[in-house]
Amino acid sequence: HTEYTSGEIAMELTIGGSDVTQLAASITTAGSEKECARTLTANIVQSPTDPNIPTVAISVGDAVIFEADGQVFAGIVTSVSRSTASNEITVTAKDFGIYLKRNKIVQKIKRMTAEAAAAAICGQYGIGVGSIAPTGYTFDRYFMGVTLYDAIMTGYALAAAQNGSAYMLRMRGGAVEIIEKGATLAGVVEEGANLMEASYSETGDSIVSQVAIYDKKGNLKQTVTGDTTLGVMQDIIVESSTRAESIAAAEELIRKNSLKRSGTVTNLGNANCIAGNSVLIRESFTGLYGKFFISADSHTWKNGVYTNKLTLAWEATMDATAAGKALASSKSTKKTAVKNTGTWAYKYNVDGSVRE
Repeated sequence: HTEYTSGEIAMELTIGGSDVTQLAASITTAGSEKECARTLTANIVQSPTDPNIPTVAISVGDAVIFEADGQVFAGIVTSVSRSTASNEITVTAKDFGIYLKRNKIVQKIKRMTAEAAAAAICGQYGIGVGSIAPTGYTFDRYFMGVTLYDAIMTGYALAAAQNGSAYMLRMRGGAVEIIEKGATLAGVVEEGANLMEASYSETGDSIVSQVAIYDKKGNLKQTVTGDTTLGVMQDIIVESSTRAESIAAAEELIRKNSLKRSGTVTNLGNANCIAGNSVLIRESFTGLYGKFFISADSHTWKNGVYTNKLTLAWEATMDATAAGKALASSKSTKKTAVKNTGTWAYKYNVDGSVRE
């Protein structure tokens, strides 16, 4: 189809039904554990004065299909930037996850598992369902003016609080995929092989290593101590209703204000290195050695070279928190979701054709 190849398969980029692969100076796809929609940015060669460069009409709302090296992106153009001072236009697109964050619903969930509720909500609005992680956790909830993303992830946030796992929603084509973070190992990045650059930093500027719990009269009730490698750095809280709750709050305060670590690696492209997956890093100088969670990623194709940059995390955490309101208890045991006359807003199918 095209002379441009990069690794496994030929690269192909179509916008609004037009093949612009040969006009793409660079293409980048990016994702984050905090965003269910991945972003594609492409610099397309266009000239206001050179008649030898084919003119392609590109507008916000056009379908975008991109495929290269095992990465597949399907979405819509969300912005276009042009200037007479440049021979390139910049096109930004979002995959179908954008609809999950931009549409709000009214929905009632009764005694359903997190995974069943996710499937029911998707089904109600005509959203495809791919692989969704099982939890076995059952909950009730009433959603009023809650985004589809928050509604789907509420059950998983509640389950995570019980089982200690962390979950993430992302799109695979036009279908929702919910994964347990780190369950998929993307590969190995190591010096002398596919590693191009690595960086690591740590800071203890905001450390709280000890929390003293006082009652309202100023009496010390208990002290909770964490890692005191840098010495004692104490904060104070007033005791809440129970001692157990106070200790939990102190432990959380220490955890949130612990040693901050950050690391990134740039490596030869690997389509599986996306947010939510894990990766093995082996780099002696920075000390990045072992298994890490990918919290954000960017993949770039430029001048025939495919690379990706990964932001690393040392632990998996949930992005979403529980939304909606808990339902009043009921003797009924029927598992159901209140029917809602929802409609779905995908303008295009995954192949770029207009959805009827």
